[in-house]
Amino acid sequence: MRRPGGGTALWPRSLVVSGGWAVWLVVVAAAGYVLLQMVVRLRLVVLACVVALLLATVLRPPAVWLMRRMPRLAATWLVLFAALLVIGVVGWLIGRGAAAEFPALADRLVESVRQLRDLLARLGVPAEQLARADDQALEALRRQLGKAGGVTAVAGRIVEFLAGTVLAIFIAFFLIKDGDRLWRWLVDRLPERLRERVDRAGGASWSVLRHYIQGTLVIASIHAVVLGLAMVLLGVPLALPLAVIIFFGSFIPFIGSLVAGSLAVVVALGARGPAIGLVLLIVLLVENQLEEHVLEPWVMGGYVRVHPLVIGLALSSGTILGGVAGALVSVPLTAIAYYGGRELLRGRPPEEGRDSGDPPEEPGDAHPPGDPAPPRHDGAGRPGDR
Repeated sequence: MRRPGGGTALWPRSLVVSGGWAVWLVVVAAAGYVLLQMVVRLRLVVLACVVALLLATVLRPPAVWLMRRMPRLAATWLVLFAALLVIGVVGWLIGRGAAAEFPALADRLVESVRQLRDLLARLGVPAEQLARADDQALEALRRQLGKAGGVTAVAGRIVEFLAGTVLAIFIAFFLIKDGDRLWRWLVDRLPERLRERVDRAGGASWSVLRHYIQGTLVIASIHAVVLGLAMVLLGVPLALPLAVIIFFGSFIPFIGSLVAGSLAVVVALGARGPAIGLVLLIVLLVENQLEEHVLEPWVMGGYVRVHPLVIGLALSSGTILGGVAGALVSVPLTAIAYYGGRELLRGRPPEEGRDSGDPPEEPGDAHPPGDPAPPRHDGAGRPGDR
């Protein structure tokens, strides 16, 4: 290989390019590792921010509608208080139903286990093997209870949960009330050449998150209503608590509704017998297929287009790193990274608007029409100057 001056290069160009890419990959991997360690150490704050962001995507549209008719502060308090009231009432109903039906369910499950033991004994299973299975089940139960820790550990988890809840509500309040102003202030702190690109990336990320959460809410509600009605008609106990578990489980793609529904099938099997359990299992499988082939394409449409392989990898990684909480937030964060990253890397917006795969933006997302947008400036002022 020749240099521009006629000399011979010391290294081939392909080797220099490969080395440059290798250095960048090492830098990106190191930055990712540092970021991951920060997330793990600050998991309470990170989870609170994620929950607040998810709440804001649901509560921001009605708050914007109310902001056209009343002050921002009143609209924000009204929407947030209504949401907390609904969550509290649902939680009270679940606790009341579970407390009333759980003792009878426990007795029925014990009786079902005894009948299963008798059946296995009649089929010729040795009594020693059945006794060993009982000992193994009790030992597994002791291990699980031991992992929960003592009273101090349980109290610490309760305090951590309450602190995270308060922090999430605090953050959600300001995202609902001043989310547009906070974003505009952050964008104005950036260099002039980056503002438009970052603004487009943020708009795309917010739009895809909003459509994902709203679509998932619709699908999860259908899951909970269909299986809840089936459990009520079949006489399965704890129908309301199980329906709520199915609702939240449906936020985990692919496996969430199946795992939560399987719990309902197990309860039906133990409380009502094999026939009722089989009927509920059939309802679960049919409803799951309808979701995959009818509901999801119809509700989500073209707003969220992420390959199933990417969703599977994100779901597995989130579960390994953060358990159930990681599984819940992994897919929406992946969609945000995809759509936001694409806009961030795009040099300038396309001449004919967004691509067909981009989530459409709505004019009401930027700021309430009745609330004038703060003027743009060169970034030298303070937030209070706006």
